[in-house]
Amino acid sequence: MFLQPPDPNAGRRLFAVKGCVSCHGPGGRGTELGPDLRAATQRMQVSEIAGVLWNHSFQMATAATRARGIEFPQFQRAEMADVIAFLYYLRFYEGGGSRRAGERLSESDAVLTPLGLATAMWNHAPAMYDQLQLADTEWPSFEGNEMRDLSVYLRGLASGRSQDR
Repeated sequence: MFLQPPDPNAGRRLFAVKGCVSCHGPGGRGTELGPDLRAATQRMQVSEIAGVLWNHSFQMATAATRARGIEFPQFQRAEMADVIAFLYYLRFYEGGGSRRAGERLSESDAVLTPLGLATAMWNHAPAMYDQLQLADTEWPSFEGNEMRDLSVYLRGLASGRSQDR
């Protein structure tokens, strides 16, 4: 039997259901009771996040926590893995991005040549994979002339005009 990979979207739901939001706020942004987990888990490996959770568990079991009406959460099967995946991906949930940075990229060699585009896409694949995991979307694939068509389209955007060849 194969194990399913952790699901950060399920982890986000569990983060709310298990009561983590009562101290850490929606999206782990922090409150007066608990720190902002986006900063606390930034640049951490999954195993390091698991260690942080373990180190925090004794605080969750204290009488003071129970006095605030916060029960110690219990996890079943892959739930903890899902929560850890959510914490790992917190910084990716921020979205945003810079239109100007994207415009500068589109004006660079990355989209001006098919090889430049292929190189930029290859180098961007890990970040794209993370975003697709969060969106629960399948990896896109190109067939036939689609990559060439995309390259022509992006070069047209970069130069400010449409380029049909």
